[in-house]
Amino acid sequence: MNVQVVLIQDVPNLGGEGQVCTVKAGYARNYLFPQKYALPHNNTTLSVMKSRASIIEKKREEKLKSVLSMKESLQGSVFRARSRAAESGKLFGSITNANILEALEAEGIQLDRRNLHLEPHSVRQIGVYRVRLDLYASESIDLPLEVEALSSEQEREVLTLWSAEKIRAEQETKEEEAGEQVASTESEASIEASPSDAVDSTVLEEPDSHQETLSETAYQDSSDVDNS
Repeated sequence: MNVQVVLIQDVPNLGGEGQVCTVKAGYARNYLFPQKYALPHNNTTLSVMKSRASIIEKKREEKLKSVLSMKESLQGSVFRARSRAAESGKLFGSITNANILEALEAEGIQLDRRNLHLEPHSVRQIGVYRVRLDLYASESIDLPLEVEALSSEQEREVLTLWSAEKIRAEQETKEEEAGEQVASTESEASIEASPSDAVDSTVLEEPDSHQETLSETAYQDSSDVDNS
């Protein structure tokens, strides 16, 4: 069953803030509403969005202006990715959307993964591919992705870095385990030496004489009352 919703945020591949969209009921119930991306389509929601129309339009214009500036700066850009590869050109691994998003973030460009389209979805061979970035609304840009093999020297550097990172991670793990062992030993020693757990045998074996006196007095007083 389909339902109508009103978007209160921009949702990639669906629409912009303030837009009325028709979606599957489950998609609205399980995703759009819990994530606060949309509200049910009713008179109350429409009234609220109408009151915010000028604010929404101003935000849209500012974002479009920013996106057009970014698009202009990206014109002529080329994504380059290097990976270990066999002589046949087949990669040891693959280049994915996540790799490209990391490259974009390094350049200060934040983009939702759903707005990035790589053909094919993962690259496993050296060559030139096409990446489409859906920037905002109808604005998009196609950029080439050149996948190259690492040179022998670069490959050695990567392996050296990987080895160093592995050694560092192992050393940190050992230090953490040693610290936990020391803390555990100190905790056990503290528990054994704690005076709160020790029992003074003299307290059990020799009742307080003053307490006995009080008890006897209370008993005698009680007897006097009974006799009276």
